[in-house]
Amino acid sequence: MQESLDTLTDLLTRPDFHTGLLTGLVALGVLFALTRFEAGVFAGWGLILTSAGLVGIHFHIGRRLSLILALLVLGAGGWLLDRVASRPDRRIQVLAWVVIVLGGVLFSTRSGLPDIAWVRISAPMVVVLAGVTLRQWTNYEAAKYVGPLFAITAFGIWTTVPDTESARVLLGAAVPMAFGTLPPVGAWVHGPGAFPLSGLAIWVVAFGGEPRPASLIGGWACLGILVALPLLLRLRPRSNVKMWIVVVAHAFTVLLASRVIGLQDSLGVALAGVSILVIVLAVIGLFLSLRPEEVPTS
Repeated sequence: MQESLDTLTDLLTRPDFHTGLLTGLVALGVLFALTRFEAGVFAGWGLILTSAGLVGIHFHIGRRLSLILALLVLGAGGWLLDRVASRPDRRIQVLAWVVIVLGGVLFSTRSGLPDIAWVRISAPMVVVLAGVTLRQWTNYEAAKYVGPLFAITAFGIWTTVPDTESARVLLGAAVPMAFGTLPPVGAWVHGPGAFPLSGLAIWVVAFGGEPRPASLIGGWACLGILVALPLLLRLRPRSNVKMWIVVVAHAFTVLLASRVIGLQDSLGVALAGVSILVIVLAVIGLFLSLRPEEVPTS
């Protein structure tokens, strides 16, 4: 217990965490102002949070222009997917996925990921999967809880990776931005923000987790319910459920991913742990559901 308190106290004194907090607060203010012009519906939460994290990383780790380029291309692909949703067009849909694949290639080869073959192959796949599922939250009335859920994910990433500098920046920005999806701000996650935000989270884990490969698996698994629930709900939509159950399930998932899977010495054991966690999430998914809600598209 004392060690945990000392670790938390150390976090609160770190300048990179303070920078993340500052950029997150500024981002929240910008987001609040923008939503006043969009009648409470604005697609920029994920994109603005990503920007806040990148600003903090710029000051404490250095310029990452290639990473920014990859995230912008991924965001452009997400924007095209949103256009297809509001105005179906097969050609735009194909173009959207071509752009997303291009963003994934740039993310794999140019963003500064560790020079490890399995990381370069799997990281863009996880980014695309997470981007697709984060975008799907907009179809449910509980989309307002994505901010708090992502803050829990960022906390889990920070407790998992050995090198925590970039993770502290992400966590600092995610704490104030947790309120960005809640009333009265009420911003949403759409394609232009979902893909860049997932890319930033995956990059932070890869950048900080290189000394202990299992922490990459655990850190990525901290996305937890954010990724799992939309997939499960597409397979088995059910009636509404109290959101506190979803939050508790996500916290439980992040706890297992960060403090059990991510701390293993063996990559194989970590992968086995993720397999078990997927089964646990599938079981949880049988009892959790959110009611789909008709929402306007941007």
